Amino acid sequence: MLNLGRFFTLGSSRNDTPGPLTGTYVAVGDIHGHATQLQQLLTALAAAAHSGPVTLVCLGDYINRGPASAAVIATLRHQLPAGWNSIFLRGNHEQKLLDFLAHPEQNADWLAWGGTETCQSYGVKPYGNAGLRNAGAIAAELTEALTSAGDLAWLEATKLYHQAPPYLFVHAGVRPGVPLKLQMENDLLYIREDWLGNSLGRNQPPAHGLPAVVVFGHTIFEQPLVLPDRLGLDTGAYQGGPLTAAILTAHTPPVFMQA
Repeated sequence: MLNLGRFFTLGSSRNDTPGPLTGTYVAVGDIHGHATQLQQLLTALAAAAHSGPVTLVCLGDYINRGPASAAVIATLRHQLPAGWNSIFLRGNHEQKLLDFLAHPEQNADWLAWGGTETCQSYGVKPYGNAGLRNAGAIAAELTEALTSAGDLAWLEATKLYHQAPPYLFVHAGVRPGVPLKLQMENDLLYIREDWLGNSLGRNQPPAHGLPAVVVFGHTIFEQPLVLPDRLGLDTGAYQGGPLTAAILTAHTPPVFMQA
């Protein structure tokens, strides 16, 4: 099953210092407010045998649609297995949230993306007696709640991509034929058709041309997409599907775990 999204002009920082993959990397697909599945998956992953130090890479879309976005972020910030390193990428839903907080009226459609559920998880009421409340008022209250929890700074610090050769981790994918340093933020957060081809993954997608296996989320598959040059890990947790993780090392095939 594939989920088609929309395209927006985005702005966010990019910063990454590439280094070869050492130890074990654990990449987790789109969580979308499902804290219980995340906690179950982390428990299973912590119990698994790993080679060397463990680095968790979350591919973005922590919030919206599910009932417990605040709990998801709290888990990622404070309840990871002891000794794990962590890298948090930005998804299009986090970017749209930041856009909403900065310019509520222009980005009020974020609320229809599952943003109302995110508001409720932070104790912000999106609805009043006359229906949906004023976007500016909602944004002001949500900003206060996120700041009080320490989550706003965390969200603002999320990265667009992470390199750990032979892998490149990114939320949505890359534009084929474009060097990494020239990739547009819009594509890293939103690309779908041009990344997966007109068949949206049913046939072989176009070669991306980067010297890496690209690990991504954003587009939903019934099972993880496994191709020589890419791994797709969004298996639709918000639609009732499993939450998927890929256990990666430099010299062994990926191993998948789900909750």
